[in-house]
Amino acid sequence: MNSRTIRSACPLHSCKHPVRHLASSFALCFLIGTPALAEPGEQPQQDAQRQVAHERYNRGVELASQRNYAQALREFREAYRLSPHYAVQYNIGQAHIALGQPVEAIAALERYLADGGAQITDSRIRETQSQIAIERALTAEVLLSVNAPNATIEIDGQNVGRSPLAGAVRVAAGTHLVSVTTADGTRLSRLVKLQGTDSLTLQFEVPAAPTLTTRPVGRITDGSESTARVHAERTNSLAWNSSASEPSSRVSTLGYALGIAGLTLGVVAFGDYLWNRSRYEQWGTTHGELQANPQAPDYQQRQTVNNDLASSIQRASNVTVGLSVASGLLTATGVTLLVLDRRGRLAVVPSAQSHAASLSFRGSW
Repeated sequence: MNSRTIRSACPLHSCKHPVRHLASSFALCFLIGTPALAEPGEQPQQDAQRQVAHERYNRGVELASQRNYAQALREFREAYRLSPHYAVQYNIGQAHIALGQPVEAIAALERYLADGGAQITDSRIRETQSQIAIERALTAEVLLSVNAPNATIEIDGQNVGRSPLAGAVRVAAGTHLVSVTTADGTRLSRLVKLQGTDSLTLQFEVPAAPTLTTRPVGRITDGSESTARVHAERTNSLAWNSSASEPSSRVSTLGYALGIAGLTLGVVAFGDYLWNRSRYEQWGTTHGELQANPQAPDYQQRQTVNNDLASSIQRASNVTVGLSVASGLLTATGVTLLVLDRRGRLAVVPSAQSHAASLSFRGSW
């Protein structure tokens, strides 16, 4: 098998893999016969249950002949639940093969051989072993190593156990999402792409929990002061900082709000100044024309309009000055609050670190 090792530093690992092609037709071999529904002495309830299992089994064979393998699989599983018989595992394995599920097919066929034992003919054993080998070539093994104990391990959302796992996990060739969740809720995930016969070692290194470090508070004593007093000073200082964290947050918020308001008023004042300046230039042009031609017939009317414009310009200038002053005061106050708030904080810093398959569904057990 191809063997690889992947550490958690690499989030994605991929490789080419063959695409499986299911045969366009399946050889369905139905063995003629009727299963014994009950042994002598069995109770009526057991007889009835075996009868239902026999009906579900025959229904599964019929669905398989119609290539409705998903529904056939459900019927076979229900038949096995009602009356566990090793022959049903053979058909369950064939359905998984038809559905492209090699891992499940291998498990069912191996159980069929184990439970059937000497009751299975040599030719059937050889055929089944050949199918298992073909399906195994379409799977890969993933060996998971996690540095945190008792972490939940999932592959494609399915729980496969807790760390450390006893052995490798067999999966179908293709892309899989492997996730590890520790007891404290830390979750790491890796996307891996595998081809048949791969053997992959995937290592998850969960980072250590962060610790908090603080600046030393208190004084170095020469022995005249007790260790208990120094400890009390540190405790009181940290308690003060904890209780002050919420007001400090409010101070910072207020500082930002005042600063933004000041800048906004500054922008408004500048826009007012530009607008008023254009009006002043208009006033100056008109005033010059009136002074150059005082005998004009509309002199008096234009003079009155121009004087009104001058008064409006003066009022707008006062507004610009007021906005500018307010902008400066608000901005300065906001900056001052932010500076003082930052200087008054106690620093607490966290440190861390493809195959054609010939399938046969048996018609009796």
